[in-house]
Amino acid sequence: MAQQPTTTTEWISLGEGYDAYAAVPSWRSPAGVVIVAPELFGITADIREAAERLAAEGYAAVAPDFHWRSEPRAEIPYDDAGRARGFELLNRMTRDDLLADIETAQVAAVARYAPGHASAIVGFSLGGHFAVLAATQIPFALAVTFYGGWMVRGGIPVAEPHPPLADSRLIAANGTYVLGFSGDRDHVVPADEAREIERLLADAGVEHDMVVYPGVEHGFFCAGRPASYDEKAAADAWSRLLGALREHVGR
Repeated sequence: MAQQPTTTTEWISLGEGYDAYAAVPSWRSPAGVVIVAPELFGITADIREAAERLAAEGYAAVAPDFHWRSEPRAEIPYDDAGRARGFELLNRMTRDDLLADIETAQVAAVARYAPGHASAIVGFSLGGHFAVLAATQIPFALAVTFYGGWMVRGGIPVAEPHPPLADSRLIAANGTYVLGFSGDRDHVVPADEAREIERLLADAGVEHDMVVYPGVEHGFFCAGRPASYDEKAAADAWSRLLGALREHVGR
């Protein structure tokens, strides 16, 4: 029986009080870096597992703790109270602080794990918004958004004074490829907004692929939320993600 790829995991410091969960392959040098932008709920078991799966594929995966200023290493439950707490922490963030945190994580992760290699950012839900926002300012080779909302019309503090896709031309200027996933039953990214996202990217000349799964709800990739998890869509999205990483970051 073939031995499964092994990974090493650790919490690393990105600055005074600013930490990240990191997973790296232990059998080879990383092919590149993936910044994993978490959901509203912080560095949950599902986010740690996503980082570990990416490491098993040969990438250094680093999930920054973006709640560090308010609640370090937050791991918030997937329930109504947790959602309210997550929004409370989100409302304390500023756009400038968030972008600075993402750039710090990218620079530190590349220097530490994969000098000279390309990097990607992959975000889930709120993290999907962060991924696209980051692509307007930071030169990632690939930005992947799993059902990230607030990108067209805003509605959260970090989307002000204008939402990320108002700056789609900046994504094109950075040469970032955008890969996106949502379901046609997504209440955060409804079908008309998914079409608008694709139009804005196309009009700006951003190379992209936006995938919409029929009958699928928001959060379909998160196995920790069985009510919305969709195994088939999650498997297809993972396969597409790996293909994009091989093409744009490294094999």
